[in-house]
Amino acid sequence: MRGAGEGLRWAACELHAHSIHSDGRLQVAELARYAAGRGLDLIALSDHNTVSGLAEAAALGGQYGSEILSAMELTTFYGHILALGVQDYVEWRGLGREGAGGAVAEIRSRGGLAGIAHPFRPGNPFCTGCFWEFEGFESGEADYLELWSEPDPHLAPCNARAFEQWISLLDRGFRVAATSGTDYHGPGREGLCATTFLGCEPGPGALGAAALAALRRGRVAVSLGARPSLALGRRGEGRSYGPGEELPPGPGRLEARAVLLPWRGAASRLPELRAELARFLWRGGSTEAGLAPDPEAGGALAAQVELPPSVEGYLRVEFRGSVRGEAALIGFTNPVYLGPA
Repeated sequence: MRGAGEGLRWAACELHAHSIHSDGRLQVAELARYAAGRGLDLIALSDHNTVSGLAEAAALGGQYGSEILSAMELTTFYGHILALGVQDYVEWRGLGREGAGGAVAEIRSRGGLAGIAHPFRPGNPFCTGCFWEFEGFESGEADYLELWSEPDPHLAPCNARAFEQWISLLDRGFRVAATSGTDYHGPGREGLCATTFLGCEPGPGALGAAALAALRRGRVAVSLGARPSLALGRRGEGRSYGPGEELPPGPGRLEARAVLLPWRGAASRLPELRAELARFLWRGGSTEAGLAPDPEAGGALAAQVELPPSVEGYLRVEFRGSVRGEAALIGFTNPVYLGPA
């Protein structure tokens, strides 16, 4: 079984970054050059409570090889809300503890997506409002959750808590996308940065719009290195489904294939990363298989399994291995959903 989403353009993205227009240390043009140097196709300019840098970002276009996605981080006392794709300022000063739903609705009305940034990062007095305290966290009302934040995200206990929250939402039937965001402020802290990969429809339009559409559909994978891929299908049907898609009910045993695919931004990370196995997970169960070189895709690592009849709800994959010699989660995909039986 070959990979799903092969006709898509998988854009490498950084969805959370700041410039001197808030508390970042780089000019907007310097941020674009940083993104290009990291091998990124797209970087979100999500300054705190301001959109003053977006006109400069629009004037730059893609001249440095990486496009800038317009955004704003609503930095409130009860949590930080990432507004991706908005062009204009979103008012945040009147939001009370029950106000996240109103902010999400406002962001969506402007064609944007609302994400919960670093929901379990320590808040006051370390970071005003960083810890998510808005009501509605359990309802999955946001468009996506930022599971991995800051460099070396696999090491942070607050990110592990965010991961657990996401799994709880999936198990209860919510379809919420999961991303990474370095929360980049400029040079300083060293470490591995995760990359969010978005499966964009090919075409002549702006990459930013295609990326938003991909995130809205859940065509998302996250990694510290190579790009993760997941395909789920039924034996003999000849079609597979990828992250964000729904596999309709039908006869035949389920087969899943997970692949780590090379991309240009991961080459410098190879000495620090070692991928060893793929763990396939669904509601209440899991199975795993070792990764091996894929003879049909140079440099890729793949694992394929036949799944038991008990699989329900969704299927996602985690790629496990080591970082600097220590056991670690090094990447994951968003789920393929299973239609009702």
